[in-house]
Amino acid sequence: MLTTDNPSNIPFHYISAQTVDSNYILALEIDKTLQGLHSAKGLLLTTPFTDEQGEFIRPTECDQLMDISNEIKESAEEISWKVKSIDKLQALSNGNFYKLLMYLYSAIDKSRKLNKQLMHFRSICTDTTSQKRNIFIKIQEEISIIAQTCDQIVVETEELIDSLLLKHLPANTGKLIS
Repeated sequence: MLTTDNPSNIPFHYISAQTVDSNYILALEIDKTLQGLHSAKGLLLTTPFTDEQGEFIRPTECDQLMDISNEIKESAEEISWKVKSIDKLQALSNGNFYKLLMYLYSAIDKSRKLNKQLMHFRSICTDTTSQKRNIFIKIQEEISIIAQTCDQIVVETEELIDSLLLKHLPANTGKLIS
């Protein structure tokens, strides 16, 4: 503390804050994006494609499912970009890194395939043909695969975030304590 005889000079302490680890910030951003992916997966499973036989599905419902599929694709892309930008991640992750990227790329690919099938289904969804039924079954299968992949992404990403936090926080906590 500085003290002076002059009353206009108020005593003060200079305290500098420790900079926040960029990996920690990325982990928080990944977690936020992961919540969006989980929410989109929940919406995916509430569409008419998951519980109906396909007779009464309208084009607007196809469009809604395409929007959900695009949201999953965009979330998976965002997570993969952020995961790849974490410093020294491969050394920290003990193999989880590649497994997570595999699931993320799979979700992106499956979302694209689902959108192609939806576009095809949308054009015939008011018809009553065996072709409509076949496409509907393929769409249901893709939805199931995407939902399972999203579950795996959530599990792998949470493990990765936990690993990052356990490896980075003890060092930061030690600095804060001393």
